[in-house]
Amino acid sequence: MKNTILASASLLAMALAAPAFAQDNTSTVNQSGTTQNATVTQTGADAIATVTQSNTNNTATVLQEANAGGDATVTQSGAFNNASVSQTSENSDADVVQSGDRNRATLTQGRAASNPNQTNSQEALLVQSGSDNTILAAQSGSSGDLNVLQSGNFNTATVSQVGFDNSAGDNDALVGITQSGDDNDAFVNQTGQLSEATINQGGNLNLATINQSVNNAPNPPGGNDPRVATATINQSGDDNDSTINQNGPGTNVVSARLMTATSTQNGNNNDSTITQSNTLVNASASENAATVTQNGDNNDSTVGQNGISLTATVLQDGDDSDSTVTQSGDGSSASVTQSGLNQSATTTQAGFDNNSGISQTGVNNTANVSQDGTGNNSTVTQSGDNGFVVGTSLVFVDQIGVDNGSTVNQVGDGPNTVDVSQNGISNR
Repeated sequence: MKNTILASASLLAMALAAPAFAQDNTSTVNQSGTTQNATVTQTGADAIATVTQSNTNNTATVLQEANAGGDATVTQSGAFNNASVSQTSENSDADVVQSGDRNRATLTQGRAASNPNQTNSQEALLVQSGSDNTILAAQSGSSGDLNVLQSGNFNTATVSQVGFDNSAGDNDALVGITQSGDDNDAFVNQTGQLSEATINQGGNLNLATINQSVNNAPNPPGGNDPRVATATINQSGDDNDSTINQNGPGTNVVSARLMTATSTQNGNNNDSTITQSNTLVNASASENAATVTQNGDNNDSTVGQNGISLTATVLQDGDDSDSTVTQSGDGSSASVTQSGLNQSATTTQAGFDNNSGISQTGVNNTANVSQDGTGNNSTVTQSGDNGFVVGTSLVFVDQIGVDNGSTVNQVGDGPNTVDVSQNGISNR
């Protein structure tokens, strides 16, 4: 049996020094089984590290430095697990619990990005059950937080947070990545300020990505700032792919603050991409909102927003359908509801306060709505059952100008075609 425990000079010094020099550092290493390796390095005050390893060939490394406000608990069970925790203090915390075999967790908290001081109240959790799971987590900046929780096999989670007051999840509810099942991949990348991201996956072979880079400018006076960007992904089927991108310059004139995005996938083989920004409109906040829900199989949704007060809602209850919503400007709203089979909807909005609603039921319907101007309204309802042999029922709506209104109701089996073109003011 070969177990190896390495403790830094600071720990040994603490043990041997006279009471006057004691710094209240604590390190407890408990190993059972064979060929275990544990390395603990602590400098400064109040660092506590506990490593418990069981079975065989587990490796744990804990490095707490720079006035280590430390803590760090690593518990590994099974074989060939590897846990590495590196903390450079202020109120650091970290629990790593791994069960099963060949799991790997790497956590880096605090400093660098060329220091002057930084770090504040980091935390972390990181729990893996099953085998062959991988977590790569890094935090830098201010009020941290970060939970990952993986169950099953061959799951991968990557979290990178830079900035201040970032949060990858809700620490109390233990959601902030959370993967169950096998072969799921989740990526969170935050480089802005006051951002929050949550990924929840419950099936197999799902991929979820959240990228947030939004500066909190202009910084409103007084009180606590709200979350500048909030993103949520929930996937409970198999082979789903969801991406949320939130970014913006965040200047005092053109702000991308206060954006929210939610993507929920309950079926299989669905794709969803939401991209939000404001580079076009002078405002103190963007407040764009996008919600995509996919309950069927093999659906595809893309939402792009650039401006302020833009709202997009997509609901796909059927199969093999696609939806594209592209919005720019101020105050426009788009909704798409699809059930049935093989529906296609495209909405393009530019300008101010435009409204578009597309509802599709049946089979093989296509709607294309384009709005450019102010206060235009379009409603398209398609409920035909066109089959694949008969052909596709088509609706085209093109509105340019101010206060134009169009309502299209397409009922019955096709193929049917409706083409509406409005250019000017108050056309009906």
